[in-house]
Amino acid sequence: MIGPLSAAAKAMADRVHAGARRPNGRRSPFSEHYGEVAAFVAAHGGPDAAVAAAFLHDAVEDTAATVEDVARATSPLVAVMVGALTDPEHFAALPTAARKALQAERVARKGALVKLVKIADQTSNVRSVAADPPVAWDARKCMAYADGARRIVDVCRADWAAAAREFDAAYEACRGAWSG
Repeated sequence: MIGPLSAAAKAMADRVHAGARRPNGRRSPFSEHYGEVAAFVAAHGGPDAAVAAAFLHDAVEDTAATVEDVARATSPLVAVMVGALTDPEHFAALPTAARKALQAERVARKGALVKLVKIADQTSNVRSVAADPPVAWDARKCMAYADGARRIVDVCRADWAAAAREFDAAYEACRGAWSG
């Protein structure tokens, strides 16, 4: 069930990500990703604020939206979570393994709800890489991404074992698709 914070967050996500597409072969709408992340968080018992943060987890990183915009549209708590999920700008230029290692270090120090959203995001991304990866990625890049995602989920696992098991299934599917 969608609550007032997550409804406001979904509306903001739809607005700021309007027209955005994933770089996969299908060029799927980005809304599929943040919708999957939010549904995952809700399915694992995340409260309305966590579902809201799931809808907006990429908004600051990938659009002109700011953490302050998130706070105005939702709440200060959602904004804090989105800020915790947003990579610093310098992460973007790093190779996948280095970026994922820094993300793991960063999320390890965050609260349990941020970790749930991060597991949800990594699960959605790895499922996508297994089924329809970015068109420019080869098997090595796909597995590097999945391995980095596993490193992130491993630091979140203790707080969300069932969610981490869902990631593990996605990881194994990706490994089956791209290893060897």
